[in-house]
Amino acid sequence: MLERDYAMVKNGNCDYKLTVAYDPDPDGISLDEEIQSLLSEMFNIAESYNCSMEADIYEVGGQQRSW
Repeated sequence: MLERDYAMVKNGNCDYKLTVAYDPDPDGISLDEEIQSLLSEMFNIAESYNCSMEADIYEVGGQQRSW
């Protein structure tokens, strides 16, 4: 799912780059909403394998936001 929906690419040992698309239109899904959805899905995947997860998410380019 992460590879398909977010073009996930492994950048090193436990580091991945994902591309998160969002709709900048005021009525569309914001980047913050999309990131929260992604984090929730990642947590559910880890939990289904009885694992834990840790994520540091930051924007490359743009406003350099982090979550």
